[in-house]
Amino acid sequence: MPLAVNDIVQVTVTGQKDGSNILNVFHYQCTTAPSTGTPAENISSLLDHLWAVGLGVIEASWVAVMPDDYTLRSVRGQRVAPTRTAYVEQQLVDLGVINANQLQTANLSWVIVKQSDTPGRRGKGTLHMLLPTTDWMTNGELNVTGAADRSALANLLDDQQTVAAGGVYVPVIYHPNFSPNFSRITHATIKQEVRTMSRRTVGRGI
Repeated sequence: MPLAVNDIVQVTVTGQKDGSNILNVFHYQCTTAPSTGTPAENISSLLDHLWAVGLGVIEASWVAVMPDDYTLRSVRGQRVAPTRTAYVEQQLVDLGVINANQLQTANLSWVIVKQSDTPGRRGKGTLHMLLPTTDWMTNGELNVTGAADRSALANLLDDQQTVAAGGVYVPVIYHPNFSPNFSRITHATIKQEVRTMSRRTVGRGI
């Protein structure tokens, strides 16, 4: 049986820079169910639609704002509500495209705020992005360099996605402990302040 209306799919994107894995998480609500296939097959089709190298609707805009030494490594999809199923993972290899002769930054990020009509903290989510080059920053704030590429990515984050293999999905903020368990993302805004990222190491066994 395929995915059903109101199923929530979690999509986790893994990139790598300077030997560190960088995770970003998205959620999609199924609004029109695929007519055929298993949940795993439906999720695989959604991942292809969003992230296939050179073809995915988000992939190209994502890589366009990344440093030249960033690598998009893999993407994983999993139904997390109303029941959790096994994840589907696809290996990707795509490289950042910012010019290598631009001075790169260390532990700096810019932020996209994903917003919904739900008031309060549950109505917002943040996406922390690597700052690819100091050319994008002036006095601790984003400048006009790279603005078109940043906006192109932000503008995709509230888009409904219609998958050719079947199914329609909308981006949401997922609330596992509340009812309803999602807020529809209506728009995304870019914060002007550049932030310092903290690095967290997990599972080293020391």
